[in-house]
Formats: sequence, C-alpha cells, structure tokens
Amino acid sequence: MTISYLDTSALVKRYKTEEGSDIIDNLYDNLLRGHSMATSFLTVLEFVSAIRRLLKGNRISQDDGELMKAGKRENLEVINPRNDVDRRKLIDMLR
Repeated sequence: MTISYLDTSALVKRYKTEEGSDIIDNLYDNLLRGHSMATSFLTVLEFVSAIRRLLKGNRISQDDGELMKAGKRENLEVINPRNDVDRRKLIDMLR
C-alpha cells in the first residue's frame, strides 16, 4: 500500500485547477486501488488560510471557497494531532 503525503499546495490543486492538478487528481483516483493520503494538521490550517487568501484576492468565487472547505476532509488522514482536545479545536475551526 502506498501512502502519499500532501502539503498545502497539493491540497489546493485538488480544488483549484492549476499546474499539477492532474497529478493530484490521479492520486485521488488511485485511492480505490489501496493507496491512501495523509497530511499534517498544520497543513489543514494552512489550507484554510489559502482559501481565505484566494477569496480575498477574488481568485475564486465564494461558492468555490465553500466547496473547497467542504471537501478538505475527503479521503485524507490528518496525522499528528497532539490529543483529542487539539483535534476537536481543529475540527471546530474548519467548520
């Protein structure tokens, strides 16, 4: 089984078409073949910040921003939360 680590720029490519998006789409397509993906909880925080910057700069629509936030947890294991309290804070912040 292959585990791919995704950083913030890779996560953004999943939801905003840009150079390299096809590679990330291929990783997601391979999830059905026993592959998995993981990221750091800090990457999730950076991802939310990136969405906010894209919205503020009018580089994505409000609807696209909402879709990106809704999809941020799809098929992705977040690694390294320190404890359940940190995990709950992170989940609450992402809503």
